[in-house]
Amino acid sequence: MNDPLQQDLQLRILTYLDAHPGAGDTIDGVWQWWLGAQAGVPPQKLEALLLQMVAAGLLRAHLLPDGRQVFSR
Repeated sequence: MNDPLQQDLQLRILTYLDAHPGAGDTIDGVWQWWLGAQAGVPPQKLEALLLQMVAAGLLRAHLLPDGRQVFSR
């Protein structure tokens, strides 16, 4: 990951999870609560980052019955 924005977002997500180890949320929740809505990242880019973090073993994704995913540690 060479994109400075992605690196910053990943660090912010991991920092949030260090402070809130039991946290888990959907993309919308991550955008609003973990990063703050002013983060300026489009939902599609955030989703791609979260999925990269899952693939790297940094996060887990749990599929809800309605099709949304919940991301957590």
